[in-house]
Amino acid sequence: MRRDGRMSGCKHVADFSDASRYVKIGKPAWILLVVFLLLARPTNAQESFIHHFGAATKTEPGLDFSFDQNGVASKVTKTGIAIENKQNDTTMASVGGKTRFGFRGDGTIRMEFSVDKMTAPDQGWGSGVQLRLEFCDRARSGVTVSLIAATDGVIYWQIDYTTGGQDKHDVRRVPAFTDVFEATQVIEVTRRGKLLTVLRGAKGQLIPLDEQKVSTTDIYPVAVWIGSGGGKADLAVELESLEIEAEQLASDSAIPPATSSWRILFWCFVAVAGIAFGFYLRQQWQMGI
Repeated sequence: MRRDGRMSGCKHVADFSDASRYVKIGKPAWILLVVFLLLARPTNAQESFIHHFGAATKTEPGLDFSFDQNGVASKVTKTGIAIENKQNDTTMASVGGKTRFGFRGDGTIRMEFSVDKMTAPDQGWGSGVQLRLEFCDRARSGVTVSLIAATDGVIYWQIDYTTGGQDKHDVRRVPAFTDVFEATQVIEVTRRGKLLTVLRGAKGQLIPLDEQKVSTTDIYPVAVWIGSGGGKADLAVELESLEIEAEQLASDSAIPPATSSWRILFWCFVAVAGIAFGFYLRQQWQMGI
């Protein structure tokens, strides 16, 4: 090859007169190499946070939760946080909280709860359960997904896209049915790139609620709420669990330990595989001398 990078007129011919200088790599070595390269590829890493609101796990450093809001005492059962309010109560029940951390990239948020009673409030925006996500963008956008009993007497699955904090609302909803009282209910929100997909329904039987393009910025915080929605209503709801799985959990020092121990195991395995493959090549080379 010339200095200018072009090929000269002479063809390069390899000298195999001393074949013992070359390492013979058999099929097992090629297989090991392929496996090693596949394992070493970048993966969509996932970190997760799971909290069950039962008595055994009431204290959680990753959550900022108010158990007794507006003077109404909720109770912590074996399976979750239960709130019960009656139509003739003088106070308007409300219990809620938010995470002390958020997440970056793609992720899924899943909330499970059970409903024993849910009636229309005398005023306000509806009694029931809400899951809210806030994006760290200039528009101060967010998404609220709810199962509520509205003032018109109908129970709805509802999604509200907000901007400007919560100054502007784009509300979409569909009627729910009496089966919301018969099984654990689930709200599941997934972001993949710019696409937000919302599923809802009974556990194990989720169906789509809506899809919408949203911000790709960090999500912080994730908030949950159960209450009578600014009015008086018969309400008996139990919040059971909150799960967050994302590419990266991001927060201050209060973040709970992410279940990322697999990272250590993965890189240990890659290191061991690389060392083993190196020894194998060395052995093949020595055998060929």
